[in-house]
Amino acid sequence: MTNKPALVWDIEIRIFHWLLLAFVVGAWMTVEMGPPSLLGLHEVLGFGIGAMLIFRLFWGLFGSWHQRFASFVRGPVSVLSHLKSLLTGKPQRFIGHNPAGGVMIVALLLVLLGVVASGIATMGGFDKAGPLAPYLTFAQGRQAKEIHELLVNILLVLAGLHVAGVIVESVFLKENLIRSMIHGRKEAHPDFIAPPGPPPVARPGLAAVLASLVVASLGSAMFYSSLKPALGVPMLGHNPQYVKECGACHTPHHPSLLPASSWKLVMAGLSDHFGDDASLTEGNRQEIETWLVKATELGWDTKAGQRIPATLKPADPMRITASTFWERRHRKIPEPVFKSKLVGGKANCQACHVDAVRGGFSPLGIAIPEEIK
Repeated sequence: MTNKPALVWDIEIRIFHWLLLAFVVGAWMTVEMGPPSLLGLHEVLGFGIGAMLIFRLFWGLFGSWHQRFASFVRGPVSVLSHLKSLLTGKPQRFIGHNPAGGVMIVALLLVLLGVVASGIATMGGFDKAGPLAPYLTFAQGRQAKEIHELLVNILLVLAGLHVAGVIVESVFLKENLIRSMIHGRKEAHPDFIAPPGPPPVARPGLAAVLASLVVASLGSAMFYSSLKPALGVPMLGHNPQYVKECGACHTPHHPSLLPASSWKLVMAGLSDHFGDDASLTEGNRQEIETWLVKATELGWDTKAGQRIPATLKPADPMRITASTFWERRHRKIPEPVFKSKLVGGKANCQACHVDAVRGGFSPLGIAIPEEIK
């Protein structure tokens, strides 16, 4: 005689579960396996995960019983009792999440929330984009990036433990828990530990409305915040003389890429400018040097504006492409790419970076051209 299956996981939580898995895997793959230009997709997936977490919060408060936090968040005594039952070979059965599974669900949700929050902070301070760009410094964004990467590693460990727990429970209880999360049903057993008292009435409409309102409000606030100027990115108009003279041979490099002392060395040695004679009239030379020095004093807090000047080699203080940061960021690009006609050398940044002239160097704006055969 078979036990009649009971519907445990409603359609909303099943869609949430598998969609969240797809978004998390996709976000991880775009960074670990994709080119830098996929950062935009990574960010979209991250915001999507954030929206799903908001839905899960309200579904955990007003959804059907087995999806509510009150049904599976239990104290340490219950968790230890359940783990002990597994070790003794007499596992306790729960129609919904067991106590250990409940701890894992809460841990996964909290870590995911931290991953999303630290990702938005990284986006704002490190990449100078998104809703927190007007408020965070590059140093803060760099710290957020380290936290983001740490939390992602913790998430991977928790995900592995979660899968292992599902497999162990499936073996001990002789029921396919993964399949249950697909069709939503579990076989009823007489030894199920029933929840205390009658389950509360589900309010899916209320949960959906509240989640939608919060997502819409946060989304609107973040959108308008992202329109504000980024912190540490001053407004700077180009000097026509600088663009004309320097742009004739290569990208007119943004002033933030070198400190004032390096720009003075560059302008003082134009007669032997990296092997070429780039001499100017004294008036033009002084005009460009004054503009470059004043521009560096505006206080650039961008990734390139912070890292390139900080990693210039003392023996070569004028060469941007010799900085440790530049070399590390370009180490995977074959030398023939730089020598190709469409790139035109390491100094021609705008061949691959659409925002090079503005000094942004966003990963979203990287496009390495291919030779036309």
